[in-house]
Amino acid sequence: MTDDTKELWAGFLGSLMFDVQDALKRQQMEDEPTNRRSLIRALIAAVEGLAWIYREHVVDIANTIDALTDTERAALADTAATVDDTGRISTQKRYLSTTAMIRLTTRIAKKFAPDCAPDFGGTGWANLKATIALRNRIAHPKQQEDLEISDDDVARAILAFDWFIDVVIAVMAQSNDAFRDHVREVGEIADLLKAGDHKMLELYRQASGDPLREA
Repeated sequence: MTDDTKELWAGFLGSLMFDVQDALKRQQMEDEPTNRRSLIRALIAAVEGLAWIYREHVVDIANTIDALTDTERAALADTAATVDDTGRISTQKRYLSTTAMIRLTTRIAKKFAPDCAPDFGGTGWANLKATIALRNRIAHPKQQEDLEISDDDVARAILAFDWFIDVVIAVMAQSNDAFRDHVREVGEIADLLKAGDHKMLELYRQASGDPLREA
């Protein structure tokens, strides 16, 4: 591997994508069961990593513009707190499935970026769910048949991966656009407030419920 290639694939996402590229190359060069399973594992590992980046990106913007509810925060939390009869608080790790996290993250993004409209009723989403189920099957096999991966499975997995990348890129871009619009609007309001525009002050009070006092 050249130094330029190493730099390109540096970091968390780069490592995942390099694993996908390497697994795909191996499977195409020698299409045997072991390489097929390695490809499926690499593809879904990359999906899970990308889903986490997607989640963090959207949640960070939602937090910044105060668009996240307490219920959504609780649903996204990695841990759940419980209290016993003595009043002691303990925490337990929670598991949110990749598919649930993707849908929840997209739902949150749509609150402040209404143009976000991934097709969760089409083949892309169906392919992704099927490939995640396939990865789970080969990760926890109970019989020889559980380890088998068909030509259609491989094709479906690659299509699912490409579809999910497109979804993440589109929604993250739309989220960024919505955030920039929000920042611009806040800046415009701030300028009017500084200028003592009393009409805008009144409109701002009505819209936000903030009892600002006129100077």
